[in-house]
Amino acid sequence: MRFRLQLQLDEHLAREWQAYVAKADRMLEESFTDEAEADGEDSQHGRYGPPSEQVAKMGTILGLVYQVTGQRHYGEKLRDALLHYSGYQKWYGKGLLRNDPPWHSELNTSRFCHGFAVGYDCIYDLLSPEERTTVRRGLQELGILPTLNDWVFADTRIHALDSMGHNWWAVMIGLAGVGVLISNIMCRAKRITWCCLMAKGS
Repeated sequence: MRFRLQLQLDEHLAREWQAYVAKADRMLEESFTDEAEADGEDSQHGRYGPPSEQVAKMGTILGLVYQVTGQRHYGEKLRDALLHYSGYQKWYGKGLLRNDPPWHSELNTSRFCHGFAVGYDCIYDLLSPEERTTVRRGLQELGILPTLNDWVFADTRIHALDSMGHNWWAVMIGLAGVGVLISNIMCRAKRITWCCLMAKGS
């Protein structure tokens, strides 16, 4: 792997990498947020910010460190996070349900999608077939499909890019799109359809 070779040749990169690994080591001690805590505040975001941020960072940091070092404990911690947050009932604050029509996705939903997609790709080889199914189902049912229904599908969407008024739409669609592309959750034909839908939704 070219990156491993660069670590041997570039002292500055090696120092930065050690700091990155130190972040991964600290993550090994982190606990996960129960859904009761995440859903304990009645607002559009609830308290889903900390868990969505956690899994987004774990997907990137633990995933990369596992890929570079091959040390299973990094991948296993990431696996535990993905399985834990797959068990949630939703990835958005319950305050959104008071909107007319109700919303079922928000910025935290998109961060969950990002963490799940990158994390799933990084530790695919470590997951059992049953665990892969659980993680894919969580990503699809809690992240991708609510996003499609709220922001893309013409018969159900709340806003398109030109009616949203700010960057929410682009962030939601972009990170859910990463979920589709990286996790290989859909066949190639459906991924092409996703891209077409994004173009029409804008």
